[in-house]
Amino acid sequence: MKQRGFTLIEIIVSLVLMGIIGLFIGQAIYRVVQSYIFAKSNVELTEKAQLALTRMSLELQYAGDLDSVSSPTSDPMFLYKKTKYSANNNNETNLFQSQHWIYYNKNFNQLELNGKILLKDINNVTFNYRDKHNNAWQYGNPCNEIAYVDIAISLKHPSVKDLIFKTSISLRNNGVANTASPISTTP
Repeated sequence: MKQRGFTLIEIIVSLVLMGIIGLFIGQAIYRVVQSYIFAKSNVELTEKAQLALTRMSLELQYAGDLDSVSSPTSDPMFLYKKTKYSANNNNETNLFQSQHWIYYNKNFNQLELNGKILLKDINNVTFNYRDKHNNAWQYGNPCNEIAYVDIAISLKHPSVKDLIFKTSISLRNNGVANTASPISTTP
């Protein structure tokens, strides 16, 4: 009488084949997970950079007089005034000016807006200034000649080289002739 069943060789061959198939499936799953982690870190860095650039754009577009900018050899920083108008119960308009600043703190690798952290884990920040003719603004010239600020932020990425995000901002209220005038608050 013949017994039905598998021989030892058949079992070993099937185990080896299942191991090879399992190895390919495991590598595929590993690559999918790695791709997800890479994409997630890219999205997080992009969101943080876009938020910081948008906030700086809004701050600078509506900033008042630009008081000073840092020299190319020092930590990037600029000071500006913001003007707020408010009306009291007698319909009198009051004017309030306050000093604001944007600063790249190299010691802590963070970008600060008025002393509050705007963005962390930065490799570098550069501010380039242009006049109303789109030429590079020369340090030593009056700050009210600056019409545009170009900002570049370099962020650390865990698995590839640094990611660089850039924006260009038109200063509307810095007293430059070709930029948009501030909204009139007089009735």
